[in-house]
Amino acid sequence: MHSPLVPVTEDIFQVHLPLPFALNRVNCYLLRGADGWTIVDTGLNTPEGRAAWDQAFAALGITPADITQIVLTHAHPDHFGMTGWFQEQVGAPVYLSEREAEFARSAWMEHRMMQGFDDYLTALGMPAGMAQTVAQGLVSTGAMTYPHPTRLDIIQPGDEIQLGKRRFQIIATPGHSDGQIIFYDPDDRLLLCGDHVLMKITPNVGIWP
Repeated sequence: MHSPLVPVTEDIFQVHLPLPFALNRVNCYLLRGADGWTIVDTGLNTPEGRAAWDQAFAALGITPADITQIVLTHAHPDHFGMTGWFQEQVGAPVYLSEREAEFARSAWMEHRMMQGFDDYLTALGMPAGMAQTVAQGLVSTGAMTYPHPTRLDIIQPGDEIQLGKRRFQIIATPGHSDGQIIFYDPDDRLLLCGDHVLMKITPNVGIWP
């Protein structure tokens, strides 16, 4: 199996998590700190995703018990999906922006956004058959976000956060997701950019209820 672990710089590793879509992976991160490790984004909760995390942990000689915090750029399912699974194992806090916490509760944890989603898309001009297909896809994708975290803690743009051994500025980048945040270390000009910047494609900007 190809290793999902890619070194970025000292004590920061990119983890390639497989996705069951045409866009077939999401980039997550592990940052080594003095007292444990930070995860930035988690991937979908699938057997393949869990296997990739297990492989990354084994390569670094760590276990989920070494995770001290989980930080999310945004709450789309491919970034949020394994959050509760990790929290269930290690009890680590989960940090994200207030708007993304609201989205996570509405879309995945309380299912409010899924109710009448096909009607919402139809009202925006999408053909009825396509709207039903998209709504069904949202439900099946939402199933890959279980178990859900029991608590979400809020971090604010404009503040700083300790990720691993570095202090990062928290920057709001709404667009791809309404409350997406990214993390910038000005000392090394290092940016963890979520889906705000992608390598070969432009980010999708979605409209949600």
